[in-house]
Amino acid sequence: ALLTIVSATVQSLAIHYNHRIGSSGTNLLHASGVSAQQSVFHLHFHLIPRFDGDGLDAWPKLPSAQYDKNELLERLQMED
Repeated sequence: ALLTIVSATVQSLAIHYNHRIGSSGTNLLHASGVSAQQSVFHLHFHLIPRFDGDGLDAWPKLPSAQYDKNELLERLQMED
């Protein structure tokens, strides 16, 4: 229930920001853990207003990862 409220609030803020500053889109960022570059250790979101041609690449090209698909699927299974 709390995540539903937080999600609705984030959406409302993104729409409000887009309307107020004229951005045409928004990126939503959340980082969990040091490896994900989290620096403030509580749940929070970054709303990044976007404009056509702003030059920000929110989806950088990443190198291909070599892995065994079956092993990965096995490791990702949830345990009861």
